[in-house]
Amino acid sequence: MIDRQTTKVALDRLRLYPAVALLGPRQVGKTTLVKELRKANPDQVLYFDLENYADRQAFTEDRFFFLQAHAQKTIILDEVQFLPEIFRDIRSLVDEDRRNGRFILLGSASPKLIQNDSESLTGRVSFLELTPFLVSEVPDNNTSKLWQRGGYPRSFLAQTDQDSQQILNDLINNYVTRDLPLFGLSTETRVVDLAFRMLATLQGNILNAAEIGKSIGRSNTTILKILDYFESSFMIRKLPPWYVNNGKRLIKRPKLYIRDSGILHNLLQINSEEALLRHYQSGNSWEGFVIEQIAANLQFGYALSFYRTAQGAEVDVVVSRGIEVVLVIEIKRSDKPTFSKGNRVATEDLGNPPFLFVTPSAEDFQMEKNAWVCSVKTLDASLKKFGVEKIVW
Repeated sequence: MIDRQTTKVALDRLRLYPAVALLGPRQVGKTTLVKELRKANPDQVLYFDLENYADRQAFTEDRFFFLQAHAQKTIILDEVQFLPEIFRDIRSLVDEDRRNGRFILLGSASPKLIQNDSESLTGRVSFLELTPFLVSEVPDNNTSKLWQRGGYPRSFLAQTDQDSQQILNDLINNYVTRDLPLFGLSTETRVVDLAFRMLATLQGNILNAAEIGKSIGRSNTTILKILDYFESSFMIRKLPPWYVNNGKRLIKRPKLYIRDSGILHNLLQINSEEALLRHYQSGNSWEGFVIEQIAANLQFGYALSFYRTAQGAEVDVVVSRGIEVVLVIEIKRSDKPTFSKGNRVATEDLGNPPFLFVTPSAEDFQMEKNAWVCSVKTLDASLKKFGVEKIVW
């Protein structure tokens, strides 16, 4: 059992809100996490899996009465997107009794779950995302394994690389053929699968939906719709450009990343650490892997973007709060990073904020007056130094 940092956050949110919604893709460990929470006080916690027909039947006749009958207990509703109308009943119960910690809602992040029915719980629910395993959650000597296999628990903990690949194959197939149609995506499975695999070859590139559509014979509109579903189900990250009116010709389209490195590598048919290090996407894979570590450890109110001009000035990550740039980050595969001319110019364009190089395993040190180097293992501590690390009680 690997301790998840989200567990502490979830417990804290349960003290502050009547309901906590824990979202994330299937097989990321949501159910395991809440069952561990349940062990602490099993008599006061009820668990229902709404994907299970028998459990879902308990709510079909009179959901409100059923929930009200168990009002003194904490109720866990797993795969809540299978019964989205239950949000309205929960809202009524919460409005009658504002006690905190009454409901824990688990969802596989369907667009409908996030955007429509859940709006009825605005102000009554705290949303949390459970990511795949993070560097900070696995033993120190497993960072390379985590990068190669990704952070889905069964993939990371598999006995062999071959077992890991089979688990990821099944996960991807189920996601494309089963989960996305359940979430409401009606595009043909073959087209969705092609789009997903094409994104792997474009890891870390600027979005060009028209080019993707041209390659698979679909319209720009269809591609953008598929990408929206990928993003809403936490499979891809659209990293937006930092845009300020500074007179520069800035890139204004987002960069695309498949969020879990294991899924990325499976789509690229990378099945070993040696193959990964030789692959042309190795650098972009590492970049996406580190961006996920940064995003997961970012304090509320801060945003991530990238900076690139048509003249070649660029940095991988801009950390901002409002219109203030508080930190810029360059992600390197080498433990001996150096400034490029583009890095220097970009930093000046952004007002000379603190600059951080993130490497695989370099010792932490200050490179220049306003520039530092850290490893991915000490990234959390470096973010804390700059005041942007998420606070985990």
